[in-house]
Amino acid sequence: MSSPFTPEHVAEWASFGPKPKGKPTPEQQVLLTERKKKCKDMASRLVEELNDPAWTEKKVQTELDRLVEEADKGGVERPEYLDGPSGTRDFYPPEMKVQNWLFDHFRETAKIFGFQEYDAPVLEHVKLYERKAGEEIVDQMYNFMDKENKHVTLRPEMTPTLARMVLNKTNLQTGEVRLTLPLKWFSIPQCWRFETTQRGRKREHYQWNMDIVGVEHVHAELELLAAACSFFRSVGIGSDIVGIKVNSRAVLEAVLSKHGIKKGEKDPKDGGD
Repeated sequence: MSSPFTPEHVAEWASFGPKPKGKPTPEQQVLLTERKKKCKDMASRLVEELNDPAWTEKKVQTELDRLVEEADKGGVERPEYLDGPSGTRDFYPPEMKVQNWLFDHFRETAKIFGFQEYDAPVLEHVKLYERKAGEEIVDQMYNFMDKENKHVTLRPEMTPTLARMVLNKTNLQTGEVRLTLPLKWFSIPQCWRFETTQRGRKREHYQWNMDIVGVEHVHAELELLAAACSFFRSVGIGSDIVGIKVNSRAVLEAVLSKHGIKKGEKDPKDGGD
């Protein structure tokens, strides 16, 4: 039986990476899990396209493994640049379709609750994040000196960018914001962190941000929680699958203070707070 697969099929299969040899490290195990999913999804797609009972998912995978191995033995060395940098991923049309479906639900929910979408450059000044000195994020940035000798970074998160944008519309002497408050903005930025990859978290990722600026009471938090619940319902996820837990440092400090433990007070036994 001749192989029904094209060189494009073989190249796509090879793009998932080689089959691991020996016992994988924790990081390799994450990549292995992702590879298995991609292989299964592609095999399932090809079985549907072939519509031939003789070609099962297992047989498709075996045949593609053979074709990739055969191509490697042909003396053609696979260039490193064909694989994306560690912790990144490609979005082929099937994956892009799923991403667009998810992002559309993000946008629909945000707009129902009156939020406006914004965006900003993926490149920011490192100093914007050094203002949060001492936090782990500073050591996880993709930062470098550009050709104008400016220290820049791929954004690791969106909150400092939001603050920068609001400050650019603020009179720094009087504190007056030249925008109509409250601001209700949302974004779906691509962010970058140079950290150990793990299941569900890569070095480049997208996140859905919704922020309310200019509301001092708890109504803002309640509205954000309501929006999150609305989103989960819109994609068929109920309270039997997910739950929301609210954490407040201020509440914890108030409880501790009631028991005689003041903020910043240290235990003489261990020197801790």
